[in-house]
Amino acid sequence: MPLTIEGDAAVTGVVTYPHWAWGTGVELAPGTLARALVGGPSVEFLMMHGWRGGLTLAATDSDAAPMGLSVESEMLSYRADMIDDHLDAVQAWQKVDAGLMREASMGYFIVDGEWVFRNGEEVFYVTELSLDGGDISIVRRGGSPQTRSRTRSEAGRWHPMNRVGWMLPQSGASRQN
Repeated sequence: MPLTIEGDAAVTGVVTYPHWAWGTGVELAPGTLARALVGGPSVEFLMMHGWRGGLTLAATDSDAAPMGLSVESEMLSYRADMIDDHLDAVQAWQKVDAGLMREASMGYFIVDGEWVFRNGEEVFYVTELSLDGGDISIVRRGGSPQTRSRTRSEAGRWHPMNRVGWMLPQSGASRQN
């Protein structure tokens, strides 16, 4: 059974703070996320962003640990099915399940945009972006509080420690022999 983390990584029409390169806000134009999914971009699912070495846990082009992406109501949603016997996947799942990494962030490449003013502040308005070669990352705090990460289990309150003999039912913990 895969370890699944799902959530929302980006939304259009909202100024996010700060952009890592500029230290200013960035706003994604409506439609940019849906257009970025056309053609099936290669996107990694990471624990923290990967431009300085993030940890890959799943990918859109992986059969072993697949990640799906979709856009609904201008929100980019993801579902990553990680390999359940990989320690890094178990640790990532536990961090999200405990609420330590409760938001998500999107690493992307700006194709086109312009500087605009929002509430008296200059922000970059992205009109086209590419996700190909980018990432969706679980993070402690993303650029937008509207992002989220959560664990999911097809079998109710399944816990990854079941693989090593521990059972954690909803009412408490007990040892399985």
